[in-house]
Amino acid sequence: DLPAGYIRLLILHPVLAHSTEIKCTLKEFAMDKAPEWEALSYAWGEPECDKRITVNRRGIFVRQNLLHALLHLRSESDRILWVDALSINQGNIAERNHQAIQISRIYRNS
Repeated sequence: DLPAGYIRLLILHPVLAHSTEIKCTLKEFAMDKAPEWEALSYAWGEPECDKRITVNRRGIFVRQNLLHALLHLRSESDRILWVDALSINQGNIAERNHQAIQISRIYRNS
């Protein structure tokens, strides 16, 4: 569970050569001590999560629209993002509800 007042931020790592592989790190931060981030909403859309990315050195599957967004957003340096589909444990209803309460603050601070 994510402690109250905390968020998970996705660190989108830079492009390596001409690779299309997405590599990220997901870390927890206290909201008031977190680095600046950009917020994206990609938990909705087509139901199939069949596109693979690497998060914390593990392969996970995401929706095609999120994969395309991450491919478009990555740059020559790390980019810090809050992405609802990854930053919220979608399988944990209590966490989803708690994060929903903080959603305006998450977007306002991004």
